[in-house]
Amino acid sequence: MKINLPNPLFLEYFGPYTSVNEISPFLEGTDIYTLSASKNNLDRIEKSKLPTSSYLDNESRKEITFSLENNLSEATVNIKSRHKGHQKNDQFYGKLIYTDYVYEDYEKYQTESFIELLSKKTRAEYEPKIEALKTQLEEKRLEGLQKLTESEFGIDKIEDYVFEIQETGRYGFDSYFSYEESFKVKDAFVKKAGPNHIVELGKLITDQIDLTEKDRERTENIYMTYPRSYFYKITFKIPAGYEVAGLEKFNINVDNTTGTFVSEAVLKGDEIELSVNKNYKHNYEPNSNWPLMVEFLDAANQFTNEKMLLKKL
Repeated sequence: MKINLPNPLFLEYFGPYTSVNEISPFLEGTDIYTLSASKNNLDRIEKSKLPTSSYLDNESRKEITFSLENNLSEATVNIKSRHKGHQKNDQFYGKLIYTDYVYEDYEKYQTESFIELLSKKTRAEYEPKIEALKTQLEEKRLEGLQKLTESEFGIDKIEDYVFEIQETGRYGFDSYFSYEESFKVKDAFVKKAGPNHIVELGKLITDQIDLTEKDRERTENIYMTYPRSYFYKITFKIPAGYEVAGLEKFNINVDNTTGTFVSEAVLKGDEIELSVNKNYKHNYEPNSNWPLMVEFLDAANQFTNEKMLLKKL
């Protein structure tokens, strides 16, 4: 449904994560007919097109703090994530459960919880069951998220996994779903090389597309669900008694009409800051643009394989 205002509003079917001005990515850019009625008669039928979101509308941002402890054998990783647009919706499933938002809705819309509408006797019966269900759902979520994180980073086992939601972002397509997670891991991201250590900082943006020779010979056009952007800020504190080498390999710049992969490494005192930006600029590219996409996809994959040397002073 389109509501004709100076800035038109679009409404889809209602669901727990529905936002105003959100159009299914499978329908964006679709040719449509607009109908208007007067006195129960259709008086105008016109051809139109649904609007499309841009890669900046569908954004994921991650701030990652990475440090080493216990003779550099154990890493602590803290990740602050913010997602909006269609990127946000992809994160809702599995990360957001009803207990995260139902009480928020009660407060926003000034309604009462259904449990408060029950008789005292019935309420006393169901409250313990509801609390037990909430605990069960939370345990199941944490278990699933820990396995997902292990898979994303290619790690067999992480420890002390913590997950906390700051904002659900459910009241607008442009609002952010924000959460923070942290974990510890042993014998990952770092390999000992004599008195020195090799740090695989590139892996902190997780696996990227690794094209095979067959993939590079693509003959079909490229269809993606929606355009999207990824931003990473990675901070690594250099352990005392070490200096770094090889930072220049993390400086990459590929930007063309199909997409972007740009990264920069900066040494600030005893910390290294990596900034990374990856964009898919459109949801469709003709096959003739495939070589341009390969440029930034290869650059992203190259970044994940780059390593930094910690040299013992």
